[in-house]
Parts: sequence; structure tokens; C-alpha cells
Amino acid sequence: MRTTLLLIICLLPSILRAQENPLYEPLNYIHSVETGTRSRDGNPGPDYWQNHSDYNISVKLDTAEGKIFGSEEITYYNESPEILRTIVMRLYPNRYKKGAVRNVAIDPGNIHEGVSLDTIFINDSTFIIPGVDRRAIYFGTNLLLVLAEPVAPGKQVRLKCKWNYKIPTQPDNRRTGYLKDDTWFIGYFYPQIAVYDDQEDYFNLKG
Repeated sequence: MRTTLLLIICLLPSILRAQENPLYEPLNYIHSVETGTRSRDGNPGPDYWQNHSDYNISVKLDTAEGKIFGSEEITYYNESPEILRTIVMRLYPNRYKKGAVRNVAIDPGNIHEGVSLDTIFINDSTFIIPGVDRRAIYFGTNLLLVLAEPVAPGKQVRLKCKWNYKIPTQPDNRRTGYLKDDTWFIGYFYPQIAVYDDQEDYFNLKG
């Protein structure tokens, strides 16, 4: 009994010190708490903001060609306190693009040329041609667009584009494509604006 009591007394200071040590916090989270966009109780901070987009999409599934054809208009709202000089578009079908880096094997029959993206019009006044224009930079399933006119805080930018790509048809570990009996499951099919928030701002991804 005395031995047990002595052991508890010896361990008590270590336990108390361990309880005093705060949990690990990533640097970008610490920065967000300090600037008021986040809080340590899990609620948004008093200066929290969130960018968002409105989409108007027209899409056609061509089962004979096994392709998706679409066009879209995007209005992207900059609710952040930062001037945005770049926008990132997600092109998830490029997971199957020839030469793409993947962390899982896919059926060779599903590999294609990637998303064919036509001219991207911005605010009806400028345009970017992916694959030709140096202001359009592909990396993985992302497309970085360098804007000729930055988007100021509280402002918005409009983008218009047309696109198409080949749909996976071979059995694979996938969430989109041909199933069977003329049944198609289509997901992640349209170019969409990537998330930009206060966590990204810490790493100065605004350009």
C-alpha cells in the first residue's frame, strides 16, 4: 500500500505537467485564430469569411461516343480581405489523363487525353486558352489561371468555358463512368473553382 502511494505521489507532478501542455496546433490554424477568422472552441471567428461560386451548367452525355460535353458560366465571389490574382479550377477527370501521376493503379482502357477545355472567357473582356496561354498552368487535376485583372475584396469575377472528356468504361476503382446495361454514373464531371479560405491565405497562395 505504501509502495503504491509513493508511486502515485512520484507520478503526480508528471501528470500535471502533461495536462498543462496545450495540444499541437498547425501554424496556419494559429495564424487564423490570431487574425480572428477561427476560434479555438470550433466556432467561426468574428472575422470569418468564405468565398463561393454560382454555376450555370449545360451538359450532354453522348453514350455512343462515351463522352461528356458541357458548357458553364461561373460567378466567383471574393469574400476574403485579399486581392486574388489567381484562381484554381479542379479538373478531376484528369485523373485518367495520359501521363498523369496516380497513387493507385487504373485500368489502361480508362486512360484518355484529359479534359479538353476550350477558351476560358473572363468577364467577357479577356480570355485564356488552356494548353496555349502561359497564364493557364496545369498541375495534376488542377488548372491555375493567372488573371489579367485581379479580383478585389467584395468583388466577383465571371468565367465561361466549354469542355468535354472521355468517360471511363472499364471496371476500375472509380466513382464515375459506365456501369452496365446502358447505365452511367457521372460524378465530378464539371470544372469547378477550388476552395480558397483563410488557411490557404497563410501560405500566400493568392499570387
